[in-house]
Amino acid sequence: MLLIAIVNVANLTFARGLGKEQEIAVQTCLGAKRRHIVRLLLLESLMISALGSVLGLLWHGAASIYLKTVNPANLPRLQEVVIDSRIALFTIGLR
Repeated sequence: MLLIAIVNVANLTFARGLGKEQEIAVQTCLGAKRRHIVRLLLLESLMISALGSVLGLLWHGAASIYLKTVNPANLPRLQEVVIDSRIALFTIGLR
């Protein structure tokens, strides 16, 4: 399952890069410097990864709260599931 998700993300990133080719060409024709274009691309990637990290942490929190309220019998040690601060900091890139 993880391999399928990785391949899917790679394909989406590749497709987005192909779409950006025309946008970068227009910016270059209008006189944008290379470092400006690189800065824009890095900022966009940073924003997407930050949004993904926050959404992932929120999803984990909501899912663990939901599972704790439903409390299925086939999930052992469910009450021990917490968001570790080290993992959260690593996820948002502060570590």
